[in-house]
Amino acid sequence: MKKSPQDASREAAGCFCMLILGAILTLGALVVVLPGLTGLATGKFPPGLGRSALVWIVMPGAGIAVVAWLTYRFPRRPETPRRR
Repeated sequence: MKKSPQDASREAAGCFCMLILGAILTLGALVVVLPGLTGLATGKFPPGLGRSALVWIVMPGAGIAVVAWLTYRFPRRPETPRRR
């Protein structure tokens, strides 16, 4: 967490967005993708499984990564001072 109070609202909004995207990802995995994978294990390929996995698993995961990057703006390596 950053120490500056002006960054607190941005971090709170970012954490909230990541929480919502994580909930969508979890519900999508439990409700949409896991039953499809169970059908795939029995030998019946369910139609639309690839698109469902993309929409419910990959997209919220990518959203979490983007929100984390925008929220925390991962710092670059500090530059070493020039020696004289």
